[in-house]
Amino acid sequence: DLSASAAAGSEFVSWSGACSGSASPVSVTMDADKSCDALFNIVATPTWDLSVTRSGTGTGTVSSSPAGIDCGADCSETYNDGTLVMLTATATSGDTFVSWSGACSGSVSPLGVTMDADKSCDAEFSAGTTQQQEIYPNPLVAEVVAAGAVSLDVMYDVSDADATLTGIGVRVHFDSSKLTFDLVDTTLAFGRLFDPTLVVSEADTSDHDADATTDRFISLAWVDFGGSWPGSLPEKLAAVHFVAAGDFAGSTTVRFSASDLAAGYGFSPTPATVNEATTTWDLSVTTSGTGTGTVSSSPAGIDCGADCSETYNDGTLVDLSASAAAGSEFVSWSGACSGSVSPVSVTMDADKSCDAGFSVNTNTYTIGGTVSGLATDNEVVLQNNSGDNLTVNDNGLFTFATALDDGSSYAVTVLTQPTSPSQTCNVTGGSGSVAGADVTNVSVICVTGSENIFTDSFE
Repeated sequence: DLSASAAAGSEFVSWSGACSGSASPVSVTMDADKSCDALFNIVATPTWDLSVTRSGTGTGTVSSSPAGIDCGADCSETYNDGTLVMLTATATSGDTFVSWSGACSGSVSPLGVTMDADKSCDAEFSAGTTQQQEIYPNPLVAEVVAAGAVSLDVMYDVSDADATLTGIGVRVHFDSSKLTFDLVDTTLAFGRLFDPTLVVSEADTSDHDADATTDRFISLAWVDFGGSWPGSLPEKLAAVHFVAAGDFAGSTTVRFSASDLAAGYGFSPTPATVNEATTTWDLSVTTSGTGTGTVSSSPAGIDCGADCSETYNDGTLVDLSASAAAGSEFVSWSGACSGSVSPVSVTMDADKSCDAGFSVNTNTYTIGGTVSGLATDNEVVLQNNSGDNLTVNDNGLFTFATALDDGSSYAVTVLTQPTSPSQTCNVTGGSGSVAGADVTNVSVICVTGSENIFTDSFE
């Protein structure tokens, strides 16, 4: 059996030689050497002429996609049968595109024309600016989780604030790989031409919104032949509900195009953006125990004390640091945090609460050091923190009687200088904070007469 398959743009005609007829496949019995010829002819593709004219009090140009028309200069082109040609009318600065007529209709630009016959379209331009019927979403930016629901209000306004027009026809375009149309509700009753329960999505084969990614649309329309629609501005026309794809990620755009407009008005649409929603979780912190302290976070947000909660994006790693107040010490974490290490890390994959336990620090430490250069039988009176006095009458070690809590400040000074003989005593290393151990490095150096002594307190 021999089968003849024509290439694109050709057609099989017939067999000749040892084969005959126009049937394919054809059977050949091999009882001798044989030769068969398959005849193919080119198939002529029908073509149609598209011509464009311009009219009106204004000026502008019309271009096409696929290319061929740039009118202005070139106002006609021949296209193969079935070609979808998008015509775009562009008004000269200061003028406005009004509408199509002939084989084209409406006031939407670009406009799709399917070439199945010779066709002629006229683009009308008007001098000056045409007022606009405006469609915009509320909200302008919405968020949705995968497989979740999202709704957009279709809002209507008019640039010249005329609330007494004849209506509008609106298409709502969306990407069906991202969103599925669910339903329309809360529609404006006045002037309603359609039953919202019968609204279904359609394939956007004509690309009415000039965006190839938005492959489907729904149609909404209102009409009032008395010319008093909608009565007030701005107006919510309808709420359109979608369901996000189960693998929804990133973002998608919902666009609008016009199927009908009030006479003499243009169309001004504003698209909506639907973003993947970011999951967030709340982290709260408390403090407890006999002691006191604060908790801070990195990334910033918690400073408890004053601000003890913060919302973080899913997956955020938050470090919590516990700082004990003077006289207290950090003990341990509880709740969603555990252990006694600070900082502690918390991964935000749910709402979480952590408690920092503080206790009163019962450890105390002494303040002391050494005295040198003090004359025999002389004495110097030292003072710590303006109240704890200590009389020293010999060189060597000294220690103040009052111990201090860990973290407390100390400041050792000379209250009374030696007088018999007259000496000057200076303190080195006399101030600081207790850091979990006795302070033993305060140095008091005494000199007699005109000797000079320099300490770290001089500049």
